[in-house]
Amino acid sequence: MKFVILAALAAVTLPVAANAAKITTTADGAPQIAVAIDDLDLARPAGAGVALSRIRNAAGHVCGPVTLPSELEKAKWRRACIARATEGAVHDLGAPLVTARYFRAEPGRTLAAN
Repeated sequence: MKFVILAALAAVTLPVAANAAKITTTADGAPQIAVAIDDLDLARPAGAGVALSRIRNAAGHVCGPVTLPSELEKAKWRRACIARATEGAVHDLGAPLVTARYFRAEPGRTLAAN
């Protein structure tokens, strides 16, 4: 079974939904989740789109629940967490169409080399 592992790059201080997929932790304590992609054809636009959607959804689970509009600092932290986790997973996956879709959705971003 093929997975891409998505990890939040900072320790999560917000609670994570209990019913989310299996969230584990990295050696340094950051939460991570495996995203199944073995059922997708990443060489086709539809498969790449579904993969990116799954990655973003998993990032939302790993980075904690949606905050109230009045919780600006938590919301800012969550957006940054989701962006870093998504970027890391896209980079690690190394699928050209997934990367291209990510860049179309996030103009001006570049993938950092790990």
